[in-house]
Amino acid sequence: MDRLIAFLGIFILLLISYSLSNDRKKVDPKIIIWGLSLQFIFAILILRTPIGKPIFGFLDSAISKLIVFLMLEETFYLNLLYQMLDSIQQ
Repeated sequence: MDRLIAFLGIFILLLISYSLSNDRKKVDPKIIIWGLSLQFIFAILILRTPIGKPIFGFLDSAISKLIVFLMLEETFYLNLLYQMLDSIQQ
């Protein structure tokens, strides 16, 4: 039942996207089929193969570390900017 709901959700999202499109004639079905195929291939790779989980687990941890690093860098530069603006005002 859960899989049926997931497929129905994907279908409804595609239907909403198509109905809200400004130029429906330019919607290329090959691109939609290609994107859905990639999504299903990644799902099978991650969920059904023993090598998929470690690879995507590594990618997940690497991207998470990158995000944390970027957030710390942003905080550092915002603090520098705040200190510069504070010294200009005084």
